[in-house]
Amino acid sequence: ATYNVLHPPPHGNTYTQGNLKLDFSLATNNFASILGTKGMYDGIFYWETYIADTNTTTKAVGVSTQQENFTVDITTSGNLTNSAYLLSSSLGNIRTVDKDGVTVLNSSTTYQQRIIATTFNATTGDLSFSYETAAGTLTNVASSNFDGIDSNLVYFPAFYHGDGGASTPKIGTIHVNFGQDATFAGTKTDS
Repeated sequence: ATYNVLHPPPHGNTYTQGNLKLDFSLATNNFASILGTKGMYDGIFYWETYIADTNTTTKAVGVSTQQENFTVDITTSGNLTNSAYLLSSSLGNIRTVDKDGVTVLNSSTTYQQRIIATTFNATTGDLSFSYETAAGTLTNVASSNFDGIDSNLVYFPAFYHGDGGASTPKIGTIHVNFGQDATFAGTKTDS
């Protein structure tokens, strides 16, 4: 699997490293999500994400169907139907978001510049997230059957990279590893 370059919103996305690295640039008041290429209907799937920047753009990783609106603010209640994400922002906290809205999990930690591990059981609809607390150490942060996840639908890895906000344009980089490159193109190692 890789980022799906055929299903992106047109918001200044640049894909490199075999479509495993996303560099983005969002104008103000724009929102964007993109999908991975692997459809998940049955079985258990795992991938890792590394957000390489520390700017104020809200970023998230999760699962979504192809039917969602990929140009809306996912943190606004009612904007998601069959998706769920783990997100972090300049607020400096880790939150989950699904069709019922946002839940704050940790108000003092951000996952920017950390590896986020995502496990999705497409058969049962269970979704769990872990994040790196030290080199090579992952800590579970959220695990449940999020509201709106329907195990009868096909899901894709999903990456939200847009809260352009009302201020200056936002830029950033999100690396993904579906098993191809555990070093995220050399930007992350165990040392």
